[in-house]
Amino acid sequence: MNFLRDRLQNSALLGAFQRFIVDRIRVGVDFLGWSPKPRDTFQDRYLRMLLLEAAVKNSASSPEIIVYANIAFTNWKDNPNSIQSDQQRAIFYEGISEGTVADWDMAWEEMKYTMKQDYRGALLYGLSATREPWVLRRYLYRCLNDTALTRAQGARSFMQVVQSDYGRNIALQFFKDNWSSLYQRFAATHTFPDLVDAVFDASGSHIEVNEVCGFLSFPI
Repeated sequence: MNFLRDRLQNSALLGAFQRFIVDRIRVGVDFLGWSPKPRDTFQDRYLRMLLLEAAVKNSASSPEIIVYANIAFTNWKDNPNSIQSDQQRAIFYEGISEGTVADWDMAWEEMKYTMKQDYRGALLYGLSATREPWVLRRYLYRCLNDTALTRAQGARSFMQVVQSDYGRNIALQFFKDNWSSLYQRFAATHTFPDLVDAVFDASGSHIEVNEVCGFLSFPI
């Protein structure tokens, strides 16, 4: 979905594509519901997680989910165990996107000390959603250098910033400015090819693609 949206960014078809995606998200969320149910299968919970992530990124699809997510995020700050696992990624993404730098810092500290890997992954996903440019740059440096993250987690988190609306251009510039360090840090991880793919997908113009290919020493 992100790939198609990026490709259609300057196309007259973008509006029709967004309306189609909004309709599909609304149908899915209405069918599965926001909250887990006793008879949910693993597939139900996984699909709900994906739909809720898409819903907070396309707020027109379910405005009530945006309201719920922000309320749930506020409650989480007082009670970190208050969010169901299949809601975490959507709530952290929306809450941190709309939140303050203090919210971001709180989520970072929570991420560092939790032993629950799914919870940690959801927090890292949410951290990529901040709209503050300087916080995004700080996060990218931490993805590259901070020992709180494994190499694989750093590469995946970098990729999530590349794929975010507010982080795309910042991450592309960071990629070009720090290519040597990124390669040394992440090249051996299984997520590195996905990171490079994400950079290519985010490089909307021929000039940007040429620049990325130059860094990778690929013929264009």
